[in-house]
Amino acid sequence: MNIKKASVFFAFMAVLLIAFGFQNSSEHKVLFEKAKFTMETKGDLKGAINLFEQIIKKYPNEREYAAKSQLYIGLCYEKLGLKEAQKAFQKVIDDYPDQAEVVKVANEKLTFILRAQSVVEKGDKELKIRQVWSGLGVDHCGAPSPDGRYLTYVDWATGNLAIRELATGKTRQLTKEGTWKAPIEFALNSRISPDGKIVAYSWFTPQETHELRLVGIEGSAPKILCSNKAYEAYPQDWSSDGKHIATFLFKKDDGAKQLIWVSVEDGSTRVLKRSVKGHTTAACVRHSPDDRYIAYEDVVDEGSDDFDIYLTATDGGGDIPLIEHPANDRLLGWVPGGEEILFLSNRTGTWDAYMVRIADGKPLGSPIPVKRDIGQIGPMGITQNGSFYFNLHIRHFATHIAPFDSETGKLQAQLSKPLLGSNFSPEWSPSGECLAYVTEQRRARGPGFYHRPLRILNLKTGKERELVTEFTVREPRWSPDGRYILVPGFDTTKSQEKGYNGGFYQIDANDGQVTTLVELDLNWFDSVAEWSADGKSIFYTNQGRLSKRDLETGQEKQLYEIKNLERIMDLSPDGKRLIFGDYDRDEETLIILIMSIQEQQVRELIKIPRVRRRGADAMWTPDGKYVLFNKYDIDEKESSFWRISSEGGEPQKLWQSKTFSGNLSIHPDGKQIAFTTLKEEIEIWVMENFLQEEKSYQ
Repeated sequence: MNIKKASVFFAFMAVLLIAFGFQNSSEHKVLFEKAKFTMETKGDLKGAINLFEQIIKKYPNEREYAAKSQLYIGLCYEKLGLKEAQKAFQKVIDDYPDQAEVVKVANEKLTFILRAQSVVEKGDKELKIRQVWSGLGVDHCGAPSPDGRYLTYVDWATGNLAIRELATGKTRQLTKEGTWKAPIEFALNSRISPDGKIVAYSWFTPQETHELRLVGIEGSAPKILCSNKAYEAYPQDWSSDGKHIATFLFKKDDGAKQLIWVSVEDGSTRVLKRSVKGHTTAACVRHSPDDRYIAYEDVVDEGSDDFDIYLTATDGGGDIPLIEHPANDRLLGWVPGGEEILFLSNRTGTWDAYMVRIADGKPLGSPIPVKRDIGQIGPMGITQNGSFYFNLHIRHFATHIAPFDSETGKLQAQLSKPLLGSNFSPEWSPSGECLAYVTEQRRARGPGFYHRPLRILNLKTGKERELVTEFTVREPRWSPDGRYILVPGFDTTKSQEKGYNGGFYQIDANDGQVTTLVELDLNWFDSVAEWSADGKSIFYTNQGRLSKRDLETGQEKQLYEIKNLERIMDLSPDGKRLIFGDYDRDEETLIILIMSIQEQQVRELIKIPRVRRRGADAMWTPDGKYVLFNKYDIDEKESSFWRISSEGGEPQKLWQSKTFSGNLSIHPDGKQIAFTTLKEEIEIWVMENFLQEEKSYQ
């Protein structure tokens, strides 16, 4: 057969193979990645939809990728309009019931869309809510530009201030100094000027203060507008004429909070409200379009989660109560035109958006509903055309119990049974009959505010008890006799006491009685503790020191000192060795150390490079032969569980997952393991046309 005939023959065979479905097995994967690139990088949503539809049509037997493609079609439509998105997500559920993970995401998306489509009034038919940003890298610490073209945010990979073009998804950094290597520097709250040319933002400096800075939207050199070592500054809103920035000041030594006006021209300041009760970074502050007033929200009382809304006159005329109601009312924004305030309230039992008309600094008539059951959203800003941008913060801890063989290291995570609720830091009791854990309850103050009480579940009876309600705790540890639980914690009733930073507490497992063991000089959140073998002492970390405290005499002995002690600690079954951790920030490396307690000799067990800090864990197996640890790989974006001989050597991987996982606890019989997974997402949405219909005020 000559070359020409051979070419024709092979070409003919290729056509036959394609006709009978014998395509290259990787073609659908290549096309899928191309479609994702078209959607996420190029921002061509319609083009991406066409490519995803091709995958479904050409490769129906590749059900995993067909289901993913249908899901991504819904995600594209979600950015274009809710009606098409709803149909697309429903098709995932109907056509691919065997693809559990994809169906789960589609169900979650569909639930929110259906909720957002609830009809409140006639004009609501024209109201649209659509998602503008989701996935990796989403941040809610910024604001939209007045024309709705851009969104500022913090790039948490670097700590820099960044900006995103919403239509294309293109991003760029506005600062360059951000770093997580000591001394760290990073951006926080950012707001864009009325002319869209300048961004005001808070910058954490190596001197550990927050400066108020300005930077051009095109990336000019930053300018320090306000800097004071005694205060932290958080910009909230530009005046409509662009001459002032309403800013919260937080005094470091006593926690006092003020609302000030900062001159953009020379950085001079004027106090608008001398005492603010609420948190500086979570409260919403907005200028009226004529700059006569500033609307702000504040908690009703110190320590309360309920807010009211007030006006303060910029000419020094004082405060005016605007919305005082037994419910929780949160400011969302001042509507363009100056006559209406948009706010969020739970007065009907659900979180609804309302508007109220303002005349001469006073509410006119009763608030009217704009959107029922919109959820506990966080405001980001209202653009010049009346589009309201907001964020949704989704965070859920799931505690799992899975079969485990401590001799072979076999972990059957696929057979795990998750507990109800959002729970983390599980810890088996010495008898193995009970499991203690921390339950996370979101507070009404907004994203990032949680209450974390301690609970105990009896696995035999199925009964769950909450031991303390006024404490926020983490990392519980049972005493050797199972009578008490040791926790690092914060007494919320002392939140306003000067110098109180939490401590270590002993909680009676039967009646919940709390005994203070140690009050700390530095934030309790970065500390961890463990019982001694006889239960008469505790080991704990604080301010870079590992110490032992005798509970009877109160005497303390420092055992080890290192700057970046990690939240890892576990006592060996024989009570003679202690595991703890060090984190090298510069190298992003976790070092697990073992101390011989009697001799106070420390040796390095293993170095784990390129891992995420705050989430690592390590513990002994019941026989003391191995140490189990988890890590979250920064590069691979993957969690994994490992074990290593307590004498050292090569570690053995037991399990891996794309979901962030940790908080290991092995049952005393070595046949079960409890661990926690975390799902945390931030989504940015926009509500449009809510001003289109004429509203009727009573």
